[in-house]
Amino acid sequence: MMQEMAEVVAVEAGRICVQTQIKTTCNACQANSDCGTGVVASALAPKMQQFWLETGASLKVGQQVKIGIPEQQVLIASLLLYLLPLIVLITSVLLLESRLSEGWLILVSAAMAAGSYWPLKGYFSRRERQYQPILLDVSLPQVETPIRQIFD
Repeated sequence: MMQEMAEVVAVEAGRICVQTQIKTTCNACQANSDCGTGVVASALAPKMQQFWLETGASLKVGQQVKIGIPEQQVLIASLLLYLLPLIVLITSVLLLESRLSEGWLILVSAAMAAGSYWPLKGYFSRRERQYQPILLDVSLPQVETPIRQIFD
């Protein structure tokens, strides 16, 4: 299960909106200050991602929660999004190689590879619920208590 800490930013009846910061690999790299990509990544504003989750828990805005998504779902989605267009491209080149000139072969194969995203969009929209993060744990926000109240 891939897990991430998020902050509740909105609460509706039976639903919450959580916000997480999108992390890049540049944040974890030791050479990010010397790398051109790291400099560009740090110059851009940090991006935030928001998700609406259905929950029966009573939460408040500002609370920290742990959300997760099964790794298998991420792997399947990645394989479909990256491999299917590549397979369509290679297959169309092999099938149309003897029938089309080189220019047309490139255009038709590229169009077929790009067109392979259309059925994927339908596939993911029908199975949208599978790819939604789920609420794993609720953490209370840090509340600073004055020392006097503790000893009184």
